[in-house]
Amino acid sequence: MIDGARKIAKILLEEGFEAHFVGGCVRDTLLEIEPKDYDIATNARPDDLIEIAEKHAIKIREVGKVFGVILFVLNENTYEVATYRSDGVYSDNRRPDTVSYSDTIEEDLSRRDFTINAMAINLSTRKLVDPFGGLSDLHARRLKTVGDPNLRFNEDYLRIIRFFRFAARFDMEPDVRTMQEIASDPKRVLGVAYERIGMEMKDILMLRNPSRAFKLMMKVGVFQILFPELDILKVVPQSQPHMDSVLNHTFKVLDNAAVLGADYTTRMAALLHDCGKADTIEVDEVIHFRGHSKSGSVLAEKLLEALRTSRRFSDDVKQLVYYHMTLHHISTKGLFKRYINKMGIEQVKRLLILNLADALDSRMTVDDLGKVERLDNAVEILQSMNQNRFDLRVDGRDIMNYTGIPPGPHVGKIKRLMEYLVAEDIIPDNRGEQIVFLEALKENWFV
Repeated sequence: MIDGARKIAKILLEEGFEAHFVGGCVRDTLLEIEPKDYDIATNARPDDLIEIAEKHAIKIREVGKVFGVILFVLNENTYEVATYRSDGVYSDNRRPDTVSYSDTIEEDLSRRDFTINAMAINLSTRKLVDPFGGLSDLHARRLKTVGDPNLRFNEDYLRIIRFFRFAARFDMEPDVRTMQEIASDPKRVLGVAYERIGMEMKDILMLRNPSRAFKLMMKVGVFQILFPELDILKVVPQSQPHMDSVLNHTFKVLDNAAVLGADYTTRMAALLHDCGKADTIEVDEVIHFRGHSKSGSVLAEKLLEALRTSRRFSDDVKQLVYYHMTLHHISTKGLFKRYINKMGIEQVKRLLILNLADALDSRMTVDDLGKVERLDNAVEILQSMNQNRFDLRVDGRDIMNYTGIPPGPHVGKIKRLMEYLVAEDIIPDNRGEQIVFLEALKENWFV
């Protein structure tokens, strides 16, 4: 994709204009992450860009012209080319009422959200343009806004949620002043359309450690406002053997699902799987949550409807929440096939990952590894139905070396689990990624 971006930049320079890579592609390059896309900023005005595209037979889309943005299309890739600009008043706390074109990249960068996103690479000199210390903040793993956080957040309330996503994605420490500003009025997030919140939620859930974003939100009152139905779980005690709040248990299951490579549907189900426990708690000698799966599935449907998710997605998540306790009790191949007929094989695979994440809900000693034993039968049945079984790229010695567990039957349990995960393309079929998985097992599940 970078070849197309360089071609566009070269054309702009040849036509006598400036060209800079800006935003996320600069940040990711500095972090040695392959950028997903390349955005270009220039002093060329939109009409200039249209004329240049026509001259060089480049397909364009003018959908963002009113904001100074022209989309260039090369080899089926789309590149955002934007004129330097400054923004007017954000009366709707989402987008500027007006934009004014400017002549310098520095002024353009001054309107951006966070310092790590306010850097540019001059494609003529190849030098970094960094007027707000974004590179220093990257090195310090510090996340803060460009300038006054009150101004930045009031321009677009969604930036508050994005702030936590970036902090979790890049393992950065939130700037104290910025956190104080969010805490001063966390209800601003209620001004964000739920469709936009839903899009941010998907990005957060697909992180490697999604719970960190939610825990940071809790520190300043944002999580409580966005998800009161989940926040209440922090005062609901979990039953044996967890000895934890239901919310902490939920966060652990969510992070485990991420380690297991779960898809978006399964991760959302992990977040919501126990949301019915607040309504169903009973206490006698022990704590019970009778019917919490059914209650949770109803609540999950309401939450997903508010987030404006698709009906198919909502139905799949609701089904996973409803049946999330089921695989613990499957004892025969015939019974297992009945659930495949009821739900479909893809949903049953998701259910298995959710069950594994749930069973491995906390850091365990080697002696506790027997928790996964109740899932062995389901794993073996799925394996027997899969025609693509093959040898792992790691062996028993690797399993012991990278997890630290001693020789014994537990090594075989992990090996069988990994065989299934690789056969289902949940873990990639290469040694490096399988070692990463083993290291994650040690980090997340073994003391």
